[in-house]
Amino acid sequence: NAVVVTVVAPNGTKKVYTVKVVVLKSSNTSLASLTVNGVDASSGGQVTLPARTSLAVVKAVTQDPESTVSVSGTALVEGNNTVSVVVTAPDASSRTVSIPVYVTPLSSNTNLSSFTVNGVAVVDGGTVSLAKGTTSVTVVATASDAAASVSVSGARGLVAGNNTLTVTVTAESGATRTYLVTLSVTPPSSVKTLSVFTVNDVAVVNGSTVTVAPNTSTVNVVAVASDAAATVSISGRTGLVSGNNTLTVTVTAEDGTVASYNVTVYVTPLSSVKTLSTFTVNGQAVIET
Repeated sequence: NAVVVTVVAPNGTKKVYTVKVVVLKSSNTSLASLTVNGVDASSGGQVTLPARTSLAVVKAVTQDPESTVSVSGTALVEGNNTVSVVVTAPDASSRTVSIPVYVTPLSSNTNLSSFTVNGVAVVDGGTVSLAKGTTSVTVVATASDAAASVSVSGARGLVAGNNTLTVTVTAESGATRTYLVTLSVTPPSSVKTLSVFTVNDVAVVNGSTVTVAPNTSTVNVVAVASDAAATVSISGRTGLVSGNNTLTVTVTAEDGTVASYNVTVYVTPLSSVKTLSTFTVNGQAVIET
């Protein structure tokens, strides 16, 4: 700026004094307020933002209205980030404010708060014993983290023996954990033995021979399976003929397997002996001529 002083002497002469006055520009780089996504960041501490936050919205108000602000690092990722705010004063001096911004990671919790099969608590790697003929179970699997998802497979279409129940927990972060439980369905019984086996009240075993009187055409057979779930069928106890006859008892176990028990029923043939042990005439022994 030019300041001009004019001096007029009594005789009317003049002299002009010119002074150059320089007014310095402000060097104020201070901020009146600073927020990131509505959170006060003026104290210099870390700003924590919710999961999935991808953009930092910075509001910076300078103390000097002529100062300017530029912001970088507003594209956020999960975890630690740094947002930079550069304040430039009117005199071109500048100050950089670094704001640590932490974006809360997505939960990786894959735990289950409850896990039951048919109302009974189970654990990963456990085994559940089920009754014969069970084809499905009721599974309750609740994730510890409400943001996680749970899928269940193998709870239906069960067969006799071991079946695998699979529960997969997918955390909010995408991490997964698989829980495996063995569902053991009791197989049908394969027992096909006999607890009682008699022919005409005489105990017999497979391969025995029973001798009966001549002209016997039917025998009484009692055959009781050891397993109540097995079935018994009998053939060859009627229509007997002289000599050897085969009596067969077939036991079909619950699982469909079969065992056969064979007994030979020997019907004594009618005698062919036609000799005389005594032959007398008037008390006197005679012989055939």
